[in-house]
Amino acid sequence: MSNEFPEIPEIQKPESPERHPIEIWPGKPPKSSPIPLEGRPHRVDEFPEELSREPEPSTERVRGGNPNNPNPPSGTGTRGDGGKSDGNPIRLPSVDVISTYWSFRNSDKWGIAVSKNGLYQYAFCIQENDLSLNLKQAVSVAQTFIVEHQFHHFLIDRAVCTLEAVLSISGGTNYGYSHWEKFHSKLRGSHMPYSSLEESLSCAYARRQLKKGESAKGFETLLGHQPQGYQLMNGDGSKIVTSGGLVSHQQAVSELLSEYIRDRNGRALGLHGLMLYKNHLKGTDGDPFFTIDGKKTELFVYYAS
Repeated sequence: MSNEFPEIPEIQKPESPERHPIEIWPGKPPKSSPIPLEGRPHRVDEFPEELSREPEPSTERVRGGNPNNPNPPSGTGTRGDGGKSDGNPIRLPSVDVISTYWSFRNSDKWGIAVSKNGLYQYAFCIQENDLSLNLKQAVSVAQTFIVEHQFHHFLIDRAVCTLEAVLSISGGTNYGYSHWEKFHSKLRGSHMPYSSLEESLSCAYARRQLKKGESAKGFETLLGHQPQGYQLMNGDGSKIVTSGGLVSHQQAVSELLSEYIRDRNGRALGLHGLMLYKNHLKGTDGDPFFTIDGKKTELFVYYAS
């Protein structure tokens, strides 16, 4: 019998696939083409259940946005790298890079445009932080985060439009004067080209719209990737941090709308009613309609590959 021990072969470490950034708007040259609003619009609940198509890998990250639509309310996405607070090395683009709200003020078409690849990227990030979720569940959370965030920008835009009409009738401003345009023009010239209060209110609304059974942990993961100033809210989105401290979402909305129509800080009471939430107490289920050329039209969500 040999006294030599048999040689134990070296165990190879499993190979992990190399990470590639996902192309957000495939085929769209950087800084030249707008986010497409093409093809048949889909309601959120009409999004296809089968999501087997993998996003195409790419070495470029393309920023969406329409240069002909001046400063959509969702912000410019200039802080799109996102700040991750949990130590995860993955960087996600901001919600305003992978999607946008197109205002009824400047666009032939108006609605919400969402990059499918950006949606998948958010879903994959959720899965990596919560292995108990399958892809369909992760996509559902990502979809709520993205679409409801942009939908709230529409609610704010419509509320400001109502205020503009009231002020013009009462003689407070000239007919056709746009407080909305002035507000965003002022933001473009500031060091932070978006309103932290508006972005946080929109994230908080998306949190309140989270469906029963959808992962709050997944939502928090995505919130942690957003630019500085998007997280001024409590855990369930019912309260917002404002210049006056932690207040209810109703008070925060009134403060934001007051900022739109006034040059100084301060809050006119009761303006939150202009948001047309179906549940004003909870601040949920906003009305998706706007009257264009005398016709009541529903806001649509467009998913671009």
